[in-house]
Amino acid sequence: MASTLKDIITSIPIATPAAKTGLNTHTDTEVPHLWRYGCKVTSQNGEDGIIYYLLSKVGVTATPTVVEMCAGDGIECCSANLILNHGFTGYLLDGNLEEIAKGVQYYTPMIDQDASLADRLRFAHVWITKEVIVNVLDQMEVPKDLDMLVVDMDGNDYWILKSVMESKKYSPRVICVEYQDIIGPERALTIPYEPNFNCRLYDYTEGPNYAGASLQAFIKLLGEDYAFVGCEGLGFNGFFVRRDLLPTSGLVEMKDVTPCFDIDKVRNGMLTRWPRTSHMPWQEV
Repeated sequence: MASTLKDIITSIPIATPAAKTGLNTHTDTEVPHLWRYGCKVTSQNGEDGIIYYLLSKVGVTATPTVVEMCAGDGIECCSANLILNHGFTGYLLDGNLEEIAKGVQYYTPMIDQDASLADRLRFAHVWITKEVIVNVLDQMEVPKDLDMLVVDMDGNDYWILKSVMESKKYSPRVICVEYQDIIGPERALTIPYEPNFNCRLYDYTEGPNYAGASLQAFIKLLGEDYAFVGCEGLGFNGFFVRRDLLPTSGLVEMKDVTPCFDIDKVRNGMLTRWPRTSHMPWQEV
């Protein structure tokens, strides 16, 4: 593995206009739409390319680490490519034991080809709540200065991330969090905390619809220490970079978030899905 992802990023084929002119085409006063750098290796919606781009800018630690909450089987997720192809240690948490078993079955044969994978890939079967998350990370010996944190829970995302940040024990360089795009760009809302929350008990048409938190909720939660730098092409996964890394990275904070809501899928969701869910007991934060 290269010492930083800068040695890798330019070799990744990205089928976007940005690929024709290189990755660093914007000026310090411009905010590039991150989805220009999107490509799919193991992620669902092109997050792999965006993650490469951001880590190439901020750099990675000597022993790069990624944590993903609700990673399912760990096969199609934001962490898998980092673990399999770029030497990251991955901590994959999920509450579904059957999904974890599928992941273990999938990855076990690969250890014959890369023995280090046995030490670098760690699954944890846990129902993630705000009360236990920090203790779980402690028990798994996750390093404080981890490179990447992914939160995609379709539920208590805001409250779980809040617990991690308030503990001051972990300081990820880059955070990817799924936000509830149908709420729109202005409201700072989240579901009230419920340890056993299950989004499938509510309106799930084109959903989940009653789950998670809005982008503004996460910006308010993280804003002191992290800068929002953009979203992926479908407009519901947001990326944050630690503020102390911005000056040397060349990355620019995205203060006007409206482009993330000027996406066909998002506009449709705000028009059709939000009215079905707006009456629910969302909590302003």
